[in-house]
Amino acid sequence: MSTIWFAGPSSLHFPKGKPLPFVLLGEKYAIFQNTSGYHALSDVCPHRQASLSLGTVKGECLTCPYHGWQFAGNGEVKTVPAHPLQKIGSKFKADVAAISSSCGWTFIRPLESAQNLSSEASLELSEGAKQFFATPPGTFRSISGTFDWSANFSRVVANGIDFAHLPFVHADSFGNVDYEEVEKYQCIDFDGGASSRQIMVPPDNFQQKLFRLVVNRGKKNTVLGTVSFLIPNMTRLDLELGFGARMILIASHVPVSEKETRTYWVMHRNFAKLALLDAMFFKETLKIFAADQTIVESQTAMNSTDGQQITVASDALEMLYRKKMRQLG
Repeated sequence: MSTIWFAGPSSLHFPKGKPLPFVLLGEKYAIFQNTSGYHALSDVCPHRQASLSLGTVKGECLTCPYHGWQFAGNGEVKTVPAHPLQKIGSKFKADVAAISSSCGWTFIRPLESAQNLSSEASLELSEGAKQFFATPPGTFRSISGTFDWSANFSRVVANGIDFAHLPFVHADSFGNVDYEEVEKYQCIDFDGGASSRQIMVPPDNFQQKLFRLVVNRGKKNTVLGTVSFLIPNMTRLDLELGFGARMILIASHVPVSEKETRTYWVMHRNFAKLALLDAMFFKETLKIFAADQTIVESQTAMNSTDGQQITVASDALEMLYRKKMRQLG
């Protein structure tokens, strides 16, 4: 998988003036941003193996927290404070991974030596992929967070594009036990991903009644839900809630290892935009992931591209995801 671009954290996940610790397929990185963009260095200082992600960003460089060595985005050491006049040779270098950014998200390829990087270490998203990240016209308020799973990333992706589990796993939030049937749907294919839509009837629970009172003036209505994936590891849930209210959840599901995944998520909403309500929406988002967690982690097959599994019509979008992953190699 060394040539595959994995979606990583969004720009909202990066702390100001600090690198972000990041793990991809067992390799640890310190990702930081300067005026030229994002950079992913191995999270091991070549001097005394301290964690660079514990350091700080000063100017254009990442500074090691142990002895203050400063690293440029290409891994080269620019300053050794204890020996300011020492000539810095080519061996004074941290390993780096290829990293690119587009549409407010980072994309990382697994670790390789800085000297092997070339101009091909860049990412060009298709127009269809760019639409995956787009928000409709209007003002949206955004929050972000992470969630950890003891499961292969492709299992998490498959869960995020599955309509049929909603009445059973999310019956206490937006799944409706009175509407278990999934209508036949069309998969809308695009370069790098696909999407599908379903009209959903919200349950008549307290949460939905409160929501209707705030947004829909107490009136019942259906919800148009669109789920999408972008290979290899992104999902999007777009809910058109009625009366112009919209909620969009975009997530990258990063393979920390074969059996561990960290989800970096961003939720956009164009209603109830007061900052004091962010904590409530944050809590509800984590609640949704937590409801899925027990089920996803119980699945026995290593990932969603192998194993013997019976499939039905409502699995069409997941089957297309599997197909595109096989084509990816």
